[in-house]
Amino acid sequence: MAQVWEHNGYQIDEGLKPHDGNFKSGYYQYFFLVKKDGERIMKFCIWSPREFVDGAIEGSEDPAGYLRSRALQKIKDRIDQGIFENTLLELTASGHKMLPLDRIGKKIE
Repeated sequence: MAQVWEHNGYQIDEGLKPHDGNFKSGYYQYFFLVKKDGERIMKFCIWSPREFVDGAIEGSEDPAGYLRSRALQKIKDRIDQGIFENTLLELTASGHKMLPLDRIGKKIE
């Protein structure tokens, strides 16, 4: 992961998803892994079509910064509220939707 920080006693590792077997082509994928005492307790993913993000970026902002800024407060709120469900936030031109990662198949098409 590209960045590590702490919030209320939890460690958060975050960064763009590498291109692996579960990479969704045509999307930017950014991940937050929340850990407590070294054990992963939650994964929060934010995905968005490259075309949408590239059109929404202003100035010198990069895709990772754009996605991170849309998810950062959601991560902090979930930690503060004790909500540790693995979640996917998908941003598109028509809005956003939150999906439970644990109910999504191994590979999302």
